[in-house]
Amino acid sequence: MKNNQFEAYNFFIPLVSCAIGLIIIWSSFNWASFTKGVQISRIEITGNKLVPLDEYKNLVLPFYENSIFSIDLRKITRTMERHTNVQSAQVSRKLPNGICIEILERIPIAMLNSKPPLLLDKQGVLFPLRGSFGDYSIPVLSHFTPVGNNSTMLSQIHSKSMDSAKKILQFLLDKNKSLYNNISELRLNTDDDFELILIEKPTKIVLGKHHLTERIKILLKFNEQLQIYKKRITDFKNLDFRFNTQIIAREWV
Repeated sequence: MKNNQFEAYNFFIPLVSCAIGLIIIWSSFNWASFTKGVQISRIEITGNKLVPLDEYKNLVLPFYENSIFSIDLRKITRTMERHTNVQSAQVSRKLPNGICIEILERIPIAMLNSKPPLLLDKQGVLFPLRGSFGDYSIPVLSHFTPVGNNSTMLSQIHSKSMDSAKKILQFLLDKNKSLYNNISELRLNTDDDFELILIEKPTKIVLGKHHLTERIKILLKFNEQLQIYKKRITDFKNLDFRFNTQIIAREWV
């Protein structure tokens, strides 16, 4: 009896071992197949307007073939946001093997006439000009000298005049877009007064160097009053808002 049990035991041991081996092999193939199935093979990027899509795609090439579960999305976000034209990036997984990247590019509100030419966005960040001046329908900033890196926030040494220029243009863009669109140039004159040069005619508007937001408000109010009398700002050659109690206006002859 004992011999029969021993023989049966010896018969089943190899069978069980073989079955376990087959299970391990099968599991290995399935795991390899699963692992390959979740390797990143598709990265979708949306939101580009100024920068060609291929330029962004080159930034994320090192992330291909990583596991979608182990990849650090924050690392992809940091990589995208290091690009000078990217304000922010949102990254998400798209199972089983995809990554979605939604970028928000910097929107230029002015072009800095410098060497090299730079663009200025709403946050006061300078970033490289792409293409030529003629590709952009935005005001030009003249007689401003940027300090430091072209992709960082304006330096404290030069922030006062540049920040004022940004605030002037942003205020006009928010309150009177048609007037903003009519600005050819925002410049500093020899007395460091801010001057607007309009595209039409062109009219020169002197704002001064102090209380600039208040000067802009007076300018907009003056523009409203002119419309009542069917006149326009461009009917004047020069407008001077530097004084508290008067506006000095000179009409075209």
